[in-house]
Amino acid sequence: GRVKARCVYNGRSQRLKLTRYFSSPTLRDSSLMLCLAIAAHRGWSYRVFDATCAFPNAGLPPGVLLFSFIPDGHPQYAERATKVLRFHRNIYGTREGPILWFTFLKKLLLELFPLQQATYDECVFYGSDIIVLVYVDDFLVLGTPDKIEEFYKKLGDRLVLTAENLNGEVDFLGLTLTRCNNADIVVH
Repeated sequence: GRVKARCVYNGRSQRLKLTRYFSSPTLRDSSLMLCLAIAAHRGWSYRVFDATCAFPNAGLPPGVLLFSFIPDGHPQYAERATKVLRFHRNIYGTREGPILWFTFLKKLLLELFPLQQATYDECVFYGSDIIVLVYVDDFLVLGTPDKIEEFYKKLGDRLVLTAENLNGEVDFLGLTLTRCNNADIVVH
């Protein structure tokens, strides 16, 4: 099989005087339930997507430098006393990582699609026959099948997405969503 590795930065080691701390918005439970009710009322489909390796897609802002000691197992580990790693992209674990990703994603969604961001919940984006709910790198897309497919194709051209079945039983944030015969969406 293929060996995978993910580099995660220890954000606690960042110098507080040099680092601005940002928080990233997360989806409200009430927004999730309201949007599911709207989708059930309109008989819409739903699909769950996950952005693979989301944080590195956001990059680093100009002028931001990110360094780390060489970790165990790295080919140059023997030279750790004289060398450090410099990252050219955003990585998991930094204090700014979540807000950099969300800012990148928000710009991308508003650029690629005719969507508006909800004022009540920053993680809800809506347009004609589509609602996109964002929780870090997970998306629940509610809408007509053609709008969901368009979303998947356009966003999939810019990000690596994995998708769960259309209208099947899907998991989102630990909740299982199931479509009933009468168009209701059951959450359990």
